[in-house]
Amino acid sequence: RGQRTATTEDSHSRTEDSYDNSRRKEDNSAKDSINMELGEKERVINLQKFEIESLKCRLQLKENTISEINRCQSIQTAQFLKSETELHKTIQTRDETIEKLENALEKSEKKVEKLKEKNELTNEPKKNVSEVE
Repeated sequence: RGQRTATTEDSHSRTEDSYDNSRRKEDNSAKDSINMELGEKERVINLQKFEIESLKCRLQLKENTISEINRCQSIQTAQFLKSETELHKTIQTRDETIEKLENALEKSEKKVEKLKEKNELTNEPKKNVSEVE
């Protein structure tokens, strides 16, 4: 009877050990599953972080491009305004030169008229000596 009790206790002990082992395996399996799931989530998060950094870089590149375009437009606008100002000055100078030339031409024409009048007066037909006699 004492041996039978020991065997029953051994059997119970083995059953408990088996149960504990089974429970440990389930726990380990659950832990492994959780760890795998966490690892997958971590990879997804890292991928999303990488995508965010990539988007930030692309955004920065676009902002730099816009800044460069704006800078170039400012330069072109300044060059255009400078050219336009120079063109207006050139046109004004041309107009002033034309006016001076027209005035000079008018004065010259008046001088020519005066000279013609003077010449006509001095070139009145002279009477021949024979006519005078």
